[in-house]
Formats: sequence, structure tokens, C-alpha cells
Amino acid sequence: MRQNVILDTGPLVAFVNRRETAHQWAIEQWNTIELPFLTCEAVITEACFLLKKDRFESCLTISEKPGFLLVGGRSIHPV
Repeated sequence: MRQNVILDTGPLVAFVNRRETAHQWAIEQWNTIELPFLTCEAVITEACFLLKKDRFESCLTISEKPGFLLVGGRSIHPV
């Protein structure tokens, strides 16, 4: 399993949105990475904006752990 992976907007959107061309690829990659993913607020903001356009308004939720988000049930950590 790969560790300390930086998550950018494109793969995040592809993971959540089944209509994205790269969705299957994103799922496959997601399953080979040890948690947590590393990302930043700008990536989360952009992903939320893009996903909201496609009616994915509640795909990202705040975790019980401060500073963590849940995406599709998997944890990511904004840095």
C-alpha cells in the first residue's frame, strides 16, 4: 500500500462522481492507498464546487476527529 499520498481535485471528484470518465480508475487507486490522504482546503473547496454542480451536495462530511473529512466513508486529512 502506498502512504502519504497527496489528493488533488480531479481524482477526488472522479472518486465521488460515477459519471466521471476516470471514476473506475479513481476507485482502483483509492483502494491501494493507506489512509489518511493528504490534501488542502483549496482542493476540498474546488471539489465541493464541482460536485455541487452535479448535485453531490453531501458527499463530504466532517469526521469525529478534528481536521479529518470523510469521503465515501474513507478518511482524508487536509494539510
